[in-house]
Amino acid sequence: MLTWQPDWENATKGRWTHTLISDVGKWVNRKYGDTHYFLTQAFTNHGCFNAYLHKIKKADSPNCSMCNADIDDANHTVFECDGYENWQQQLYTEIGHRLTPQDIIGTMLLRKRTWDLILAYIHRIMEHK
Repeated sequence: MLTWQPDWENATKGRWTHTLISDVGKWVNRKYGDTHYFLTQAFTNHGCFNAYLHKIKKADSPNCSMCNADIDDANHTVFECDGYENWQQQLYTEIGHRLTPQDIIGTMLLRKRTWDLILAYIHRIMEHK
């Protein structure tokens, strides 16, 4: 961890993932919580996001197909998209606050229940996409 964390801080790639997982040690040493396909897509900003698909020439536009926002990326989908507002509000009510990219991991690691709630939310919206 002593060499990994500084390398992580100085890396030029994976900045979205770094925004979410700023402390590698906390992430690696968590006591629960497996990752899965949809979580990996959301945490890497790769997958079924129109911005990414447009970049690799698999979509005609980077716009969100749910709300027509200019950029459909992981940040937009998980935290901002009006198309998922009801699901967001349900999650925020259950966990007690609105999530941000900077606090999602801390919230997930608070206890298994918050991990499960956030994981279910991400699974639900990613599966819907």
